[in-house]
Amino acid sequence: MANDTEVVATTVPAHPTAERDGGRGPTAVEGARPRARDLGWRAVVEGLGGAARMAGAMVTPFDRPRRSRWGLGRDAGRSYPGDDLVPTPRWQWTHGIEIDAPASAVWPWIAQVGADRGGFYSYAWLEDLFGCGVRNADTVEPAWQLRTGDGLVLHPRSPALPVVALEPGRWFVAHAAADTGAVASGKPWTAVSWLFHLEDLPGGRCRFVSRFRSASSRDALTRITFGPTLVEPIGYVMDRRMLLGVKERAERAAWAGRTGDRLPSTRSPVPPAAGAAVPAGLTRAVRRDWRAVAAPRPEPGRFEPADVEHLPAPVARWLRHAIAPGTQVPGAALLAMHGEIRLGRWQPFTALQVLAPPMGYVWAARAGRGGLRVRGFDRYTHGQGEMRWRLGGLVPVVAARDADVPAAPPGASPPRRCCCPAPPSTRPSCGGRTTIAARRPRSRWEDRRTASRSRSTTTARCGG
Repeated sequence: MANDTEVVATTVPAHPTAERDGGRGPTAVEGARPRARDLGWRAVVEGLGGAARMAGAMVTPFDRPRRSRWGLGRDAGRSYPGDDLVPTPRWQWTHGIEIDAPASAVWPWIAQVGADRGGFYSYAWLEDLFGCGVRNADTVEPAWQLRTGDGLVLHPRSPALPVVALEPGRWFVAHAAADTGAVASGKPWTAVSWLFHLEDLPGGRCRFVSRFRSASSRDALTRITFGPTLVEPIGYVMDRRMLLGVKERAERAAWAGRTGDRLPSTRSPVPPAAGAAVPAGLTRAVRRDWRAVAAPRPEPGRFEPADVEHLPAPVARWLRHAIAPGTQVPGAALLAMHGEIRLGRWQPFTALQVLAPPMGYVWAARAGRGGLRVRGFDRYTHGQGEMRWRLGGLVPVVAARDADVPAAPPGASPPRRCCCPAPPSTRPSCGGRTTIAARRPRSRWEDRRTASRSRSTTTARCGG
């Protein structure tokens, strides 16, 4: 691959945690690196979940073809920059994820990856358990941006992978070439390349692709140490979490830039409502439905009291009281929820939902604690329903389609139109939040004007 190699010397700034640690960051001496026990309990729980995923991947080698193209499907088979560095890999993965932000906004997050820079946005507790000394950054540091000739540090005690080619704003490739002397003499050798690639998608979105390719000698020790049996399950889990971590950070930053809101913490109990940002864990078809339902409507209607006469009397009365005749009615609403939902017993949950009557809705949620956490979605669009829930994001627990799926998710109020009747400024004040009283005891809600015990709140963002 033709490319001019630029060798540069960079000064890596202290990590964001270094200031409070007395100037000690991940680039400091060995004993000053962050340790697994320094991280909070959330990182421990997430790390244990990641370890469980690795164990599941190790005992399911038959699932390796699917895992190796996670998030891409058939697109994983196309050619990408850097393929000529390892032209005949013994094994590889090509993972991808769609991000609701332009490539120019995502690139700074990708260009600062590395154990000595912004981390890998993955399971930091697992990485630090093995001495990586990683703290995943929640901000972009210009001085951390990789350039051609820099080294991508995976572990402080391992040689860095040289960044051999880079197109700013689009992609870079890190590559460790095979030892030519070892190849010629028949000794053990390995060669790897790792591509980080961004490509534009319609609507100001982009796709982030991570491709790892490996070739090695055929001796038994090298095949075990660097082959797919051990490396692929670990790489799949860590790489998947890295893609999700970049998506979360880039979409939060894009939302904050559009609205001027304070950038939410990654530990916020309510998922940030990032415009039409698509939650993780949805299938490709459901992601398309999410964007279609969330798309702005060119001509918002006007509210008339007669529009709600067909609804139950209490609901119609509330809407007529809350909305003045002639008020512009948004065509879609994005709701962020958190509270408790009944799954045998009351369990904490967080959810994002987009709805646009009469088109339908998509409701994506996570519920439970620790290793018993379930994640999935309910949707009802174009007259068809579907729900899919998995334990730990892996083990299917509920799956249904069409007539088996109700036109409302658990705990939802029957008249879904009341979720987006008018802009917040036309509603009765209730502490800046729009809350809905549900009739069925499937989830616990509150109206902050009357209730003293908080069980669940719903924050609504409406668009035309």
